[in-house]
Amino acid sequence: MHFNCTAEPSSDQGRARDANKRTPESRARDRVLTILDNAAVLVAMADHCGALFCVNPSGRTLLGLGSEDDVSGITLIECIAPRARHCITDEAIPTAQRCGAWSGQSVMLTSDGREIDTSLVITAHFGDEGRFDGLSLLACDMRSWTSTEETLRIAQNEMLRLSAQHLTIEETERRRIAADLHDGLGQSLSLVKLSIDNVASLLSAGQPEKVAECLDWLKLKVGDVGDELRQIAMNLRPSTLDALGIIDTLSWYSREFESACPGVTIERDVRVGEVDVPNFLKTPIFRIFQEASSNAIKHAGANRIKVALTKRRGILELSIEDNGHGFDPAAVSESDGSTRGLGLQTMKERAELSCGIYELTSAPGQGTRVRVRWPYSLENLGLERTATQGREIGSIRNLMSVDADTQRGVDTLRNLSACVACIRSIRGSR
Repeated sequence: MHFNCTAEPSSDQGRARDANKRTPESRARDRVLTILDNAAVLVAMADHCGALFCVNPSGRTLLGLGSEDDVSGITLIECIAPRARHCITDEAIPTAQRCGAWSGQSVMLTSDGREIDTSLVITAHFGDEGRFDGLSLLACDMRSWTSTEETLRIAQNEMLRLSAQHLTIEETERRRIAADLHDGLGQSLSLVKLSIDNVASLLSAGQPEKVAECLDWLKLKVGDVGDELRQIAMNLRPSTLDALGIIDTLSWYSREFESACPGVTIERDVRVGEVDVPNFLKTPIFRIFQEASSNAIKHAGANRIKVALTKRRGILELSIEDNGHGFDPAAVSESDGSTRGLGLQTMKERAELSCGIYELTSAPGQGTRVRVRWPYSLENLGLERTATQGREIGSIRNLMSVDADTQRGVDTLRNLSACVACIRSIRGSR
């Protein structure tokens, strides 16, 4: 049974004649009925016993009823999920009878037993003598809102986790730099100072031959200090990226790595030119290669590492594969503070922050492969990190648009509740 059951005039002349006879009040009631019939929310009416006698099309769809199904045998409370009925009977309906209306969250039950989270407005109606005459129910499907709320909650928890992870990584990096400065550069500078004091003593003692020997040693040591300082600076930011580019930097680092780790071979398969790699990807590529190769030696015991940088079918791909003993990725906790756990998380975050797709493949006895793919289209990537920012902004806008739809539904409920009061005057004319 729909609200709008006014017969259509048989002709234009009939419609004009009927329109002239209708009062402004009847035309207003017809418009209210049309609004309720086309409303995107459930609108239902029940008598003083709670039995339904009117449900609009959207309400029938929400409850899983057909357009011709008889609703007279359904009570309002039967449309509420069993776990939420006590709230409706003990709070919502008494409040509506006492204050005129009640609004809140509840769970409705469809004809096939599905539960739907909804926002409800229950309005109580009274006759001329103040006697309770029935209820009107307006309900908005809140599933999209619930889904959005859950998505936001998950995103918030992920942000908190990443923030904690970033602090851990930052503190670990600070400790490493402090150790490098104290144990390496600090000790070397202390020896230099002692050598200078020794030179001063030898000069005072009139021993020029020993002064010359000490100065020769001091010259070599100062050179070592310079090398240590350049190595620390290179770990922080490889200057070769700016001076030579990513291709030559990968070659330089591979040679340095092989020199520092005798018995380890790095195979390079680079099939791109310098112009093929956007500037904002050069640092992530180098850092991911640096971390993956370091893990291969420290944790996997590998003696062969293969790095490939290729471009095909619009995809720029970095792959680092080793022949180490491998591991079970699921067994490595991202929050246990281990070096490997932090290293894997760091690579993943570098890849994702640069719009890359990160993949880690490993198994005990089968080596490890790290692969990152970036869509090469400059229209999609941009020349800076605007792509990542655009993606984040787009996601936020999508979430906001869902919230806006939900808010419009709630606003519709509130607006329609003001219209339902006049429906009672229509019932007697039908």
